[in-house]
Formats: sequence, structure tokens, C-alpha cells
Amino acid sequence: KSFKNVQAYIDGAGIVKTDICFDERILSTKYADGEEIVLPEGVIVLPGFIDLHIHGAGGSDAMDGTEQALKTISAKLAEEGTTGFLATTMTQSEENILRALQAVRAYDGTEGAQVLGVHLEGPFVSPEYAGAQPRGYIATPSVAQFEKYDQACGGKIKKVTIAPEREGAEEMI
Repeated sequence: KSFKNVQAYIDGAGIVKTDICFDERILSTKYADGEEIVLPEGVIVLPGFIDLHIHGAGGSDAMDGTEQALKTISAKLAEEGTTGFLATTMTQSEENILRALQAVRAYDGTEGAQVLGVHLEGPFVSPEYAGAQPRGYIATPSVAQFEKYDQACGGKIKKVTIAPEREGAEEMI
């Protein structure tokens, strides 16, 4: 498939007029015979956005702990140009965090934005700088607890918010 003579963002060049040949991914910025797709006037072709910290969208939250919530988030993010995201947890009870992580493990959505993994935001944050995280669920950093969480989501934790000054943090990091 090809777009012919479209405005597109090209790394290092900015927004330029170009052709784009693609299938599931961009193959080249040269026109290729095949299906030509005509885009509406004024459209700019951009790479998909990756969101590394998003709790939810479309009225659903990653902490809902259901595949349906992840499907709703995925669909809404795709409407807005996001092609992949890290389902972000929050400081909460172990039970609630595990439920959210298990939903990520079970989710096999193929439509909408891809769930690229998990951003474990807490519970290993600082009690002094908790922000919106509920202080009652803040936990001391622990390798064993991290491994339990990582196993629950099938090894999909990609990013962790952690207070590095806390006891146990260095070992966990």
C-alpha cells in the first residue's frame, strides 16, 4: 500500500511532502505499485505515539483489573494516535495491584493501542513525597515483592516508580 505525495513527519527532516510505502509497518518513503490510499486534505502522517505513563482512558483504569478495562483504554488511546502504552498501576493494596497485573498478563487484545507492558507506579514510593499515592499502601522496596508482581503480569513490568533513597531500594533496583 502507498500514500502518494503526503505531508509526513520524517525524522531529521521535519514535516515534508513524500510518498510512503507500507504494510503493517512503513517500508520506505518511495512510492510502490499496489493499493494507493488517498488521505483527506491537510492530514499529516506521524509515527504512532507511545504512552509510558497512563492510568486509564475512556472511563476505564488499569487498576480496574479487568481485560475489558484494558480493551476500553486501548481503543480510546488508538482514537487519539497512541499505538502502544504501559498500563500504569498506582500505590494500592497488594490484592488490587495483583489483580491489575494479572489482567495485563491475560489480555491478548490485537485491536487498538498495544499494551506494551506495565509501569509499576508504587507501592515503593516515598511517604514524604507521595503526591496522589495513598500513604496507607506505601510499601518498603523488596526484591521478593517486585518478583511477585513481575510474575503476576508475566514479566511485563517495563518501568518502576521507586524512591531510591528508601531501605531495600538499591537491592531492588
